[in-house]
Amino acid sequence: MSLNADARHAAVRMVREWWHTPTDYQAQVEYFAKRSLTGLIQLLIGLGAGMVGFITLIAQFSKVEPPGTTVRVVSTVFLVTMFVWAWTWWLRPWPSYRLSHAFIINVDIGVVVVALLNQKVLSGMFGLSALILASFYIIFFDGPKVLAVHSTWAVASIAAMSLEIAIIGGGDPVLAFAKLLSGGALAVAPIAAHFGIWALRNEANEAANDPLTGLFNRRGLNLHIDDLLRGHRKRDADVVVIVIDLDRFKDINDRYGHAVGDDVLVRCARRLESVVHGGALVARVGGEEFVVVDVVGPEDWAAVADRIRVTLSGQDDEVPVTASIGITGVPVVMFTDVRGDRSDLLAMLVGRADEAMFIAKRDGGDAISYLPPVADAVH
Repeated sequence: MSLNADARHAAVRMVREWWHTPTDYQAQVEYFAKRSLTGLIQLLIGLGAGMVGFITLIAQFSKVEPPGTTVRVVSTVFLVTMFVWAWTWWLRPWPSYRLSHAFIINVDIGVVVVALLNQKVLSGMFGLSALILASFYIIFFDGPKVLAVHSTWAVASIAAMSLEIAIIGGGDPVLAFAKLLSGGALAVAPIAAHFGIWALRNEANEAANDPLTGLFNRRGLNLHIDDLLRGHRKRDADVVVIVIDLDRFKDINDRYGHAVGDDVLVRCARRLESVVHGGALVARVGGEEFVVVDVVGPEDWAAVADRIRVTLSGQDDEVPVTASIGITGVPVVMFTDVRGDRSDLLAMLVGRADEAMFIAKRDGGDAISYLPPVADAVH
């Protein structure tokens, strides 16, 4: 019984966390941009908007229920806006977050109004399919609150359509009830999908991050090395790997306790993030061992390593710490020329920087040791 209660509490906690997760629209856009998928996604969204407009256009020629003047005007305005949105997605840069909301509102209101006006022709096929398209868009590019508003609007609109079916022309309660059930599915399925994708993404992020410091772990380094390399095609730049090992960290744990030791690790993690380039990869790969991977000019190796050494050893720290640092690297083209998995090359560089770090530690710590780029060593 307690296990069931624990499971319920865990589920409620996850749902609350999902509900309060802030929407990072720009991160979603950048995710597709980094993988060169922006054009394809914009094409597909534009196709969806264009199809909604095309269905509205076809409905104007229906012989089942020829539309009146008001219906034709409203439908024409809506189909024109859908074609404009299709053009926007196909030929313009990715819309801003505010424009994205305008797109959702336009689709939601337009679809429902047109479906209600064209009840016999469009309320089923058009109303449901078009609202589902909007749901999928929100699942990928917006948060749970916007999805909840959209789903509530969809259910309320389909309930109105169902009521109209049940009352007008003698009524068809069975069809009305079936449509109402479909509205419930339309609301529940996208929300469940959004929650499931969020949970899987969270699990993937946790698997790639160190739980104490929030930095990447080894898996995170391998997953994100391609992100670092995008946009760095200069042949005169190097991929630099820096291994940092805190000196005599065991003494800190023995003297102050593991809680203080954890605080020192978190402090060092934050300082590493603050001192390196914004796009650099920072990871914790062992107890007191960190790795930094960045793309810098050959003349900047020493400056980067020294900034790290000085920043970590704060003079006013209550629990001071120093670090032994090893550094190595290769020309960036050695990475960019690799087709497919680059993790083997990265692992070799981390191992080489680790060797350099042990040289610095044997020299007494609080020092930097350099090994030449692998390309130079090979030649």
